[in-house]
Amino acid sequence: MITDTPRPEKTPAVQSLLETCARLCVFPGHEYSLSLGEQAVLETRPVQRMARLRQIGLGFLVLPTAEHTRLAHSLGTAYWASRFLEAFHTNHFADRVGDGQPPNGNRSRLAAMDSLLGPTLSLDLLVRLFALIHDMSLLPLGHTLQFQCGYFTGPGSGPRRARFCLARLREQLREAPALAQLHGTSQCEQVTECLLRHLDVVECVFGVDAIVRSRSWGTTAPWISPEQVARWLPALTFIHDLIAGTVSADLVDFSLRDSLGAGIPRSFDATLLDSLCVFAVPPPGGAAGLVYRFGFQAVRDTFRQDVITGVVSLLRARYELAERVFYHDDKCVADAMLDRVLRLIDAQSGTISRAAGPFEEPALLQMGDDDLLALLERKEQEARQEGAVTGGPAIMSDLLSRRLYGEVFRVSQLSALSPAGCRVVDQAHQPQVRTEVEQQIHKQVAGLAAPDLIFACRSLSMQAKAADTLIGWDNGTPRPLCELAQVTGYGAEALEITKCYADLWSLSVYLRPQAMDFTDQVRAVCRAMFTDP
Repeated sequence: MITDTPRPEKTPAVQSLLETCARLCVFPGHEYSLSLGEQAVLETRPVQRMARLRQIGLGFLVLPTAEHTRLAHSLGTAYWASRFLEAFHTNHFADRVGDGQPPNGNRSRLAAMDSLLGPTLSLDLLVRLFALIHDMSLLPLGHTLQFQCGYFTGPGSGPRRARFCLARLREQLREAPALAQLHGTSQCEQVTECLLRHLDVVECVFGVDAIVRSRSWGTTAPWISPEQVARWLPALTFIHDLIAGTVSADLVDFSLRDSLGAGIPRSFDATLLDSLCVFAVPPPGGAAGLVYRFGFQAVRDTFRQDVITGVVSLLRARYELAERVFYHDDKCVADAMLDRVLRLIDAQSGTISRAAGPFEEPALLQMGDDDLLALLERKEQEARQEGAVTGGPAIMSDLLSRRLYGEVFRVSQLSALSPAGCRVVDQAHQPQVRTEVEQQIHKQVAGLAAPDLIFACRSLSMQAKAADTLIGWDNGTPRPLCELAQVTGYGAEALEITKCYADLWSLSVYLRPQAMDFTDQVRAVCRAMFTDP
């Protein structure tokens, strides 16, 4: 079990699922006790697929040490989530949070959530399972496909993918080796059904944003009613915050693991664990009642500036990784080359924008990164054989050989754009607009082959996240860090970090190395298109 603190009595099936069955080294110096429930989930194909998804996507072309996977990260997230749960029971606020809401204290609030869930569900196990599978529904090279290239971004796509992956996971769990080892058919069936019910609730955690907004969530589990979801909402919001919030178990593992893979290792200030709190706050949107949220208490007899400093350091680590890894110049070139291939294939077949054939979501959700790269290489060759693409070698061949295109034009500040350039940037998230820009340049540069030039424009949001982590303040009442920084000036660096993401934006035009003779002509055309008044 995660803790020895007395909790509401759970059924034997729940207790079996929480029993430790293995120990894994999930990060240098960090060993994790894996429960039976997690072991069963880990031994399924939907979860093992994450071992074929790289955490930094095409970053391995730039940083050879950045080969770590989503599965390793998910196990690390589960480790930190368990550390957080332990800290809630033993830290300075275990018995008194100080926000003025009953019941008081982290321990009593965790027990209250366990009571809401009833004897057949465990808060501890739900936290562990959501941590383990929170990235399971990502597409191969998903951040590049969605945020950089603008594909597979329809409304509700995230929850839909989560449902698909959870459905496959449920199918395989009935034959899970870890559960099959249980003695007695009836015991195995009871434990399996208990685990499946936990995954039904995890499905609700994936949709917690929609639940909070509309008080409705189309879960696929018939036994879960809207009234039941409303009753569980205090626990659902807490689980989601703890694992997937701006500052969360996910960010702690992400900052440690990704920085190590990138060769710029960071550390985590473990003294922050003593400030972790379960806050009771009104739900967003002015709805009645209270929900539980994860945050940090900065008032311990006196105000503790070091708590805010520790939280800001995690936000700074996330930004530094974005700056030095995710938006590294060479990685951006690789992403642009991938985007160009996607658009070439789509122009020939339409299978990507329509998510048809081999690019249907169910197919993608069973692929790893290298599976997708191999598929794109094959489809580009087919497009060339059919005459849809002519000129120069295949782009995927260049990409996979790390023969990257060179940047010949760049705009790094929005203020440098002309009105016409601003209009292009406003629409550049659409793949067809990027293709149209390339076609305009080709018309004005005679002799330049179409695949030799790529136009790329980074997302204006740069995947920035608001510093909305809750911080206990004044009499202990929590406030979002960004709001606290604006009103009091404490933690103002968090606001500056959020603004810094905008400085990562750029508009670029790349040429294949063999086409560099066209550099001056392309630059002149680009200046006229994007910057000249």
